Amino acid sequence: MNNKFAFITHTIEIDDLKKSAPTIYNKGRKSAERMVEKLPPKMISHISDLKSIAGSCAEGWIISTWLFPNQYLTLSSSFVLKKILDAARLAEKLGAKIVGLGGYNSIVPTGSGLSVARNTRIGVTNGNSYTIATAIEGVLLAAEKMEYALPEMDIAVIGATGSIGSVISEMIAKKNIKSLTLVARNLDRLHGRAKKIVAATNRNCRVSTNIKQAVGEADIIFSASSSPHSIINLPDVKSGAIVCDVALPHDISVAELNMRNDILVFEGGLAKTPPGYKLTPDITKDIGMIKGEGYACFCETAILGLEGYQDHFSLNGISIENVELIAALGRKHGFTIADLHNKKGRLTDERIREIKRNITR
Repeated sequence: MNNKFAFITHTIEIDDLKKSAPTIYNKGRKSAERMVEKLPPKMISHISDLKSIAGSCAEGWIISTWLFPNQYLTLSSSFVLKKILDAARLAEKLGAKIVGLGGYNSIVPTGSGLSVARNTRIGVTNGNSYTIATAIEGVLLAAEKMEYALPEMDIAVIGATGSIGSVISEMIAKKNIKSLTLVARNLDRLHGRAKKIVAATNRNCRVSTNIKQAVGEADIIFSASSSPHSIINLPDVKSGAIVCDVALPHDISVAELNMRNDILVFEGGLAKTPPGYKLTPDITKDIGMIKGEGYACFCETAILGLEGYQDHFSLNGISIENVELIAALGRKHGFTIADLHNKKGRLTDERIREIKRNITR
C-alpha cells in the first residue's frame, strides 16, 4: 500500500498522556513538562483500515513531539525545530508519503513546515486548508439552526492576521453579510489585512485590538488565535452569538462553558471520518475527541493520504483555491462536517432551542 501518511501532534492537556505516557501523566503537569523535554518523538497510534467511499485505502501513524503548547513558546526555536524534524524523519522512516503538522508544530518556530520540507523527502501539509473549510461550514450550519440570516449578521474574526484567520476573513467577506470586524494584537498588520480584503472582495471592514468590545458586538465570532491559553471571556459575549472556537488550545476555557445558556459555542475545525478505521492503541478519548470524528488538520492529512498525494499542500501560505480543493476531496472520500458540539457535549436541536429561548436583546 503506497497510500501512507503520518500526522505529528503534541500534548495539549495533561490528560493527553493518560494512555501514551501514563508514568509521566501521573507526575502532574509541572513535572510532566520537564520530563517530555527529554523524550524523543514517538509513534503513539497506528491507523489502519482507513477506507474511502471512492474505493482507496490508506495507512497512517500519529506521532507526538510530547511538548505542551507553552513549551513551543518558551523553549529555544532550535530545540523545538529539532523535535519537529525528528518526528518528521520518523514519519519518513515508517513509510509515510505525506506528513501533517498539527497544532503548534506548524506555527512555532516560524517556517517549521518549510524546514521539514527541505530536510525530508515527503510531502508536508499543516492542515489549515481543511480547518478553514470545516470552520466556515460549521458556522453556516449553526446559523441555519439558529435561524439567522447572514445579511443581518455582524461577524468578527479573532486572530484575523494569522494563517487560518486571514483566509476565513477573506472568504467570509465574499459572502452577503452585514459587517466584518478583524481582531488581532498588531494594528499595523490588521490594517494591512483589511486592505487586502478590500482589494479582493471590495468590502470594507473594521479593525480592532479590543477582543472584549468585538465579542460584545458580534453576532457570529470565529476565534482562531494561536494563544497558549484562553482569550475570550464568555460574560463579554453578546447574547445570542454563535462562537466558532477553531483554536488549539481553545480560545474559550472549558470551565466557562457552563456560564452562559444564551450563546452557541462550538468547536470548529472538526470533521466526521469514514467509518471503520482503527487506532491502535485507541487514543480517541485521551485527546478529547469523539469516535468517528477528527480534527480537520488530521483529516486533511488523511484525505491527502487517501488521494495518494505526495507533494506539499497547505504549506507556504493558504489559498482559497486549496481550501475549496480539499473540501471537495474530503467529500469525495467520505469526510463530512462534524455535528456541532463543545467539550460539554453535543449541541442537539433541543439544546439549541433552549439557547434561543434564553436570548436577551
